[in-house]
Amino acid sequence: MAFMFLPLYIKFMGVEAYGLVGIYASLQVLSGLLDMGLSGTLNREMARLSIFPGREQQMRNLVRSLEMIYWGIARPLKKAKIPLVIKFGQIFQKKTEDENQTYHCWLSN
Repeated sequence: MAFMFLPLYIKFMGVEAYGLVGIYASLQVLSGLLDMGLSGTLNREMARLSIFPGREQQMRNLVRSLEMIYWGIARPLKKAKIPLVIKFGQIFQKKTEDENQTYHCWLSN
């Protein structure tokens, strides 16, 4: 279905804007891969522990442990993202025929 709408997307958005959509989609897939099933594990274990009384401390320990893993994944990604934002800002800066109008494509922090 997406292939059928590809010419329509390019017609309305342009090649550069559609390229940004592709970059965001790739980043979304990459973040899903880096999750490594931890969100599903957290949900399953929290549900399992919530049915037993007196397991609150184990639940807190589990959340804290997985939080450390998530931060360990996020910190290198954040450091790698800053140079990429600068580079993409330089690549996707485009001037149209009207010199007063300049488009900047920014990646959010």
